[in-house]
Amino acid sequence: TALTMGASGDTTTVPSGASLVVASGATINITGATQTGFPSAGFNSIQKFTSSGTWTRPTDITKVVVFVTGGGGAGTYRSGDLGQGGGASGTAIKFLDVSSISTSTITIGAGGAGSSASDPANGSVGANSIWADGTNTITGVGGGIGSSTGLPGEGSTPTCAPSATHDVIIVGGSGGGMSDGMGGASFWGNGTNARYSGG
Repeated sequence: TALTMGASGDTTTVPSGASLVVASGATINITGATQTGFPSAGFNSIQKFTSSGTWTRPTDITKVVVFVTGGGGAGTYRSGDLGQGGGASGTAIKFLDVSSISTSTITIGAGGAGSSASDPANGSVGANSIWADGTNTITGVGGGIGSSTGLPGEGSTPTCAPSATHDVIIVGGSGGGMSDGMGGASFWGNGTNARYSGG
């Protein structure tokens, strides 16, 4: 039996706050009809943060895929040889239901500062990048610094709290040693080549 709600050209409205319930196993056929108000295929929006700030959930978004990558560690100066490459940061990729989350604090970690000839040990590790929405904390841990004594910087592993479960964990690559002091490879690509310092 077919039930027609209104004639051709009429509009049938379900008031705000009311529910239209379709029984399990039933089918809604909208073939040939003009469809409005439905989300388009794929992502509704993409937001990229290159500096710290606040993410505010758009009204039509209930789920997000979050990529969090920290800053790379600095390479180090080494007189007479190739410097030690800095380690790459880790990248965490997480699928989140944000229907009950309105904002998230975004922290973007800077890359480590390189050492110099006058002070080979003055470089720094990469800073952490963090998504923190009050329920989920996802951290891309910064990469380690190359050592002036000859050890390359270590790559890092991302972290997530309160649950240790990620959808994808990508560990940053360690830097190269004296023979090939290239920076560590990350999820986004390889590190840069070393620069030879004579003397």
